[in-house]
Parts: sequence; structure tokens; C-alpha cells
Amino acid sequence: MHARTLCLPALVWCSACTSTSRDDDGAVLIADAAVIEDHRIEGGRLPPDLQILDLARPDLAAKPDLAKPDLAGPDLAAKPDLFSHPDVAMVPDLAVVDAHQDLIAWDQASAKGFLNAVNYPVGLKPDGIAAGDFNQDGAQDLAVACSGSNAVSVLLGNGDGTFQSKVDYPVGSYPAGVAATDLDADGTDDLIVVNYSANSVSVLIGKGKGTFQPKVDYAVGTSPAEAAIGDFNGDKKVDLAVAEVAGPGIGLLLGNGDGTLQNSISTPSGGALTLGTADFNGDSMLDLVAGGGSAVDVHVHLGKGNGAFQPLTSVAVGADPFHVATGDLDQDGHPDIVVATTTGKKIGVLRGKGAGLFQPAVFFPFGDFPHDIAVADLNGDGHLDVVVTASSRAAVSFMAGPGDGTLAAGVESAVGAGPQKMAIADFNSDGRLDLAVTSYSTNTISVLINNM
Repeated sequence: MHARTLCLPALVWCSACTSTSRDDDGAVLIADAAVIEDHRIEGGRLPPDLQILDLARPDLAAKPDLAKPDLAGPDLAAKPDLFSHPDVAMVPDLAVVDAHQDLIAWDQASAKGFLNAVNYPVGLKPDGIAAGDFNQDGAQDLAVACSGSNAVSVLLGNGDGTFQSKVDYPVGSYPAGVAATDLDADGTDDLIVVNYSANSVSVLIGKGKGTFQPKVDYAVGTSPAEAAIGDFNGDKKVDLAVAEVAGPGIGLLLGNGDGTLQNSISTPSGGALTLGTADFNGDSMLDLVAGGGSAVDVHVHLGKGNGAFQPLTSVAVGADPFHVATGDLDQDGHPDIVVATTTGKKIGVLRGKGAGLFQPAVFFPFGDFPHDIAVADLNGDGHLDVVVTASSRAAVSFMAGPGDGTLAAGVESAVGAGPQKMAIADFNSDGRLDLAVTSYSTNTISVLINNM
């Protein structure tokens, strides 16, 4: 084939593929990436011997070696010498294939979304996960609560999206959740591990070199599952709220600022599996929302600013609120509540009205049993998005938020089997938020680098 000049530097081709799959018209659908070379096309136009294949076709979508480019993406549309062919501009998930059986496809690094997951071994039955800087090198590290080995696995980050091998630290029985924060104000993140079967939390103070002091345990209520951190009494020291599945509901442990915690103070909430924090009534005091303790609603606890809370307010969801997260999805200045529901397999958004009040839940289809849910601006458009772990499909689903409180249909990325919880941080120092997901069934975590 004669040489051509390309206007799209990420476009690649293969003219000598030995391992390929062709569809009925003879066009190459999959090529051996080892023989892919740079390819350039003259004139910024689609040559007549090139075809457009829609990767949404069931027979093509199932093939993992095909990338799905967004040729209408804003970074590409701004280039004046792009293809002018209308199909290229209109079809977001396509591959360009030469009718002479030479493949032209996107390099994965040019595709929008998350890159393929990279898996790292951790302890047994990993559940909770948290990101933080444990060795003061400016790179994000990971801590994983491993419920099957009664340990927290720590993986130091290299700053380029990769991680070192795990180091395990013993904690209490059946650790389910973990949080990373600087409890002793020394500039190094410490660990708080929630021990479901031990009815305790373990505090591991960081030494600043990626290692930790032995755990110190604090008693909490029955079957603690998750922790939320924040300053609940206005003293500028980190405090801890613990979701207690079997009650009384929420345990509050005020921080002393030196790495120690005060005894737990119980706040009735009817049992709680998950917690979210925000200022729901605009009084500059941190509030809590608890999910998982009721089959039909979530419980909002407005903070008094002194470490105590007003009696709970039940906010109707109408479906089983398994996990909750908070964020201002409609950008009106009032935090909203996002709920992963097991009934109907939906994601619910309760838009905040201020004063601790909320509009009725609006639901968006998810199609699987949602487990963990998180809110962040993952595509860098200035609007908060939602990401959810899909338990039975071994995937995470990214649901873009346009800034009006609605959510787009989910776009899935594969992770290890039995995905549980997520941590969101910039693992490769490129300014974009990445994902790390625990995989309960494979004793691994999946790291997905953001390429949006």
C-alpha cells in the first residue's frame, strides 16, 4: 500500500497482521497490536476505499481488542484538518477500516473514557478502599480493608498511575471500611479502619515514610461498616462518624488533633450502612446523611456545630437506599443526595432545596445491583458526575452529569469480579481523577486511569 499523510496522529494501521479477524466483506476487525504502525492520510478527507464500522453492533462490541473513538470529541473537533466525512463526525463509537483489509483503528490512549484496568493483588476479600499520601512524596497511595485477612493492605503509588506491591498491617476482625486523613496534623495521612465483626475502629498513625505504627482500637456500636471524616464540632480537628448497621445508628468520635480519638457518642439513626457529609441547610456546620438503615428513605442529621446533631429527618426515596453520596449536581448552591438503590436497580437523585429539605427523588436506570456510589467531576467539564460499581457485571459505570441534576446513561469499564468500593484520586499526576476499585472475588484492586 502506498504511503499517505495523516491529519489524525492517533490513527494507526496494520498492513501485515498475522492474527486478525475479518467480517463478511473481508475487512479486518481485529489486528495484532504488535504490528501496528503510524499511518497518515492525505488531504483531511476519508478515502473512498475506507469503511465506517459501528462498534455498537453486537458482534463487534463483544470484541475487546477494538477501541471506540469519539471523533466528535471537543479536542478533535477543534482541529481544522480533521476528516470532513459526515459519518465520522456523527458516529461516536466507530472504527475506520480499509476495504483492502488494512486496519485503521484508534490507539487506546486516544479513546475517551477510562483506560483498561490494571489489577494489583491485595489481601483476602477486599472491601473498603481509600487514597492518601502515606510517604509525603506527593503521589497518591492506596489503603485497602481486607475483610478475609483482618488486615489493611497498603500500596504506595509511583506517581505515574502504577503502584508498588502491597504491605499488610493487622487490624480488627472483618475490616469493612477504611478512611485516610491526617489525624495528628503532621502532614502525613493516617488510617482509620472500620472493623465490622469487632465493633471497633483501628487507628494506624503514619510514620511519614509509607509505614504505620501499630493499631490503636476504639469501641463503637454494633456492626460498623463505613466511616466519614470531617470537623463536626468546629475546632478544626478531624473527627470521625461511623455507620453502625445494627445500631444505634451513627457513632461520633471527636478528634483531639494528636492522632487520638474521644469515646464514641451514639446518634440514633435506625441503623446505617453508609454515610455522606455536606452542609444541607447552609449554616456552615457539617451535616450527615445515612443510608442502608431503611427500606424506603434516607436519614438526614443536621449538625449543631458542637459535635451533636438534631433528631433525624427521614427523606423519602421510595426504593431501598443501599449506598449514598453527596454533591451539588445541579449547581444551585445546595448539596444533593445521590442514592444507589437495590429495588429496581436504579440511581436516585434528591436535589437539595436548602434548609435541609429535598425535592422528591428522580431515578435513572442502572440495570444491575449497584454497590458503591461516588460523586466527582471525572470528565473535567466543571459538572459533577456519578460512578457506580456494578456487582454482577464486574464493572464500574460512569454516568456523566450535565450540571442540571440529571445523569446520562452509564458507560461501563471492566474491573475484577465482585467489585465493592471505590477510591477517586489523581494517580498519575495529570490533573484528572482516576479510579481504584476493590474486587472481592479476586482479591485484587483494579486501577483505571482517566483519559477523558
